Amino acid sequence: MAKGFGTSSKNRPLGYILILVPDANVYACDDPLWDQENFGGITNALNMAKVLRKIYSAKSNIGPYIDWLANVYYEGKKDVIEVEIAELHKDKKGDLKTKSIKFMTLIKESEFLDS
Repeated sequence: MAKGFGTSSKNRPLGYILILVPDANVYACDDPLWDQENFGGITNALNMAKVLRKIYSAKSNIGPYIDWLANVYYEGKKDVIEVEIAELHKDKKGDLKTKSIKFMTLIKESEFLDS
């Protein structure tokens, strides 16, 4: 068997995930139980999170969640929506870990209109 075949290099991520609500560890996922058009679903289990191969895929996958995020944040009277993009890694014990690499911040439109 070739050296390293089937194993990930030490620092290479398994992929990228969207953490939709970083304070509550709510992740984007592919769940067929969510029966809404263009909405993949959400989970609080890291092992169920949707893993994307490229960081630009993670950025472009935020679209289907915008309405849901707006409802969650605006009901909580927050004017700023923060979404985290994180690398997904597996430690030596096989546990999944995340490493934050980017935050996307969306500001409520009325904030610009009030200024």
